[in-house]
Amino acid sequence: MRTSKGNWTVKNTCKDKEVKKVDKVSIIVPCYNVESYVDTCLLSLQKQDYPNLEILMINDGSTDHTKEKLQAFAKKDRRFHYIEQENAGIAKVRNTGVERATGKYLCFVDGDDFVETSYVSKLYSAIQDKKVPIAVCGFKRIYDKKETKTIMTAETVQLCRYPAVWNKMWERQIFIENNIKFPVGKWFEDLEVTTKLLFLYDFTVIEDCLYNYRQNNQSIMHTYDNRIFQVYDALEEIEKFVKAKNIEDKKYEILEFIYIYHILIGLTFRSSYHTAFNWKMLEEIVKKAEKKYPKWWGNKYLKKALPKSYIIYLYMLKHHHWKILYHLLKHFHQYAYL
Repeated sequence: MRTSKGNWTVKNTCKDKEVKKVDKVSIIVPCYNVESYVDTCLLSLQKQDYPNLEILMINDGSTDHTKEKLQAFAKKDRRFHYIEQENAGIAKVRNTGVERATGKYLCFVDGDDFVETSYVSKLYSAIQDKKVPIAVCGFKRIYDKKETKTIMTAETVQLCRYPAVWNKMWERQIFIENNIKFPVGKWFEDLEVTTKLLFLYDFTVIEDCLYNYRQNNQSIMHTYDNRIFQVYDALEEIEKFVKAKNIEDKKYEILEFIYIYHILIGLTFRSSYHTAFNWKMLEEIVKKAEKKYPKWWGNKYLKKALPKSYIIYLYMLKHHHWKILYHLLKHFHQYAYL
């Protein structure tokens, strides 16, 4: 018998011994025109050292050869299941995955990313060890010629600095019992869903960087589109959810920090990619934030959770140095990432 580290046991080749079965984990893989990357993604899932998996490969109306690649995996490995739908966006794909999943736990892996061999097993062990419904791991950003590591901490998770759903394992039931769905047709769907669930449930964090997040210049972070302002919608939905759950007072400073981080840092940064970006745009964003949270500069998490460069940037916003910040963002944003 070969066993893993942690509280779960892998396949036993000795027929005369009964082995404890482990929970099924469903991996949801949204795929849209990822023919250049999807083989790497699916091979990384095929090589997982966790023994009880189903992989739901959901083709979101791809127009390249993604479909053929997904179907090939489904034919040669019974754990892989091919699902096809008309193009509707990643939120709809993930909702379909949650609905169709039969595992007790869920993981999300985007079709152009890939994971380490122990991605599932280590997250599962962490959940079993701590008896919580959510586990989070670190991740690597993969560029053409380099990679960088992001180590997660309990603080960065709780404050939703990195709200992606893909470097986490979730107990499926928490989506069902709270009627949590990804907002279809909206950007920032991860921010809305992740924040809601982290406000309700305990989680555990492991430092290992097990998820590989491929970077490209077409991502929301590096694209200007009027939909970047849908971050306001996501934050509004979070606030409504918190009020409905009667935890608004308890979570006020965290809510305030999340607003500051995703508006005064995230939104102003994204805005700088627009060809018509000017200092007036910065002014409008900051004044709206000041109206909502007039005492934001006193938030207890700011200096505690953010690097010094971010604090300096926020200080300049607070003191309305619009023109200086405009020139810095316009000419140097390509050298930064959140």
